[in-house]
Amino acid sequence: MCAGWYSAALDNCPFCTMSPDRVTLENQHALAFHDAYPIGRGHTLVIQRAHVESVFDLGPAEQAGVWDLVAQVRARLAQASSPDDFTIGVNDDVRTLPQAHTHVIPR
Repeated sequence: MCAGWYSAALDNCPFCTMSPDRVTLENQHALAFHDAYPIGRGHTLVIQRAHVESVFDLGPAEQAGVWDLVAQVRARLAQASSPDDFTIGVNDDVRTLPQAHTHVIPR
């Protein structure tokens, strides 16, 4: 997905090469889609459009855009399934997956 807005797809990044039809929500700075390997129903990932390994490589507006989308995803999931709570986790500077991403998991 990052390739559609930036440079050529990074072959080792599953987010840069995934199909655009997986996107469920988006804004100027981020995309949301269902996790390909969910740990629970509704497990959603939010990634920034900029291909970075750390969310701390993003500027303030881009970071705000990511968190705004996380909040939108959480609100949708809360309305759809009324979970008891959520786990929200940021995978930052992950060596095995070359793009930072945020998990939103209803519990």
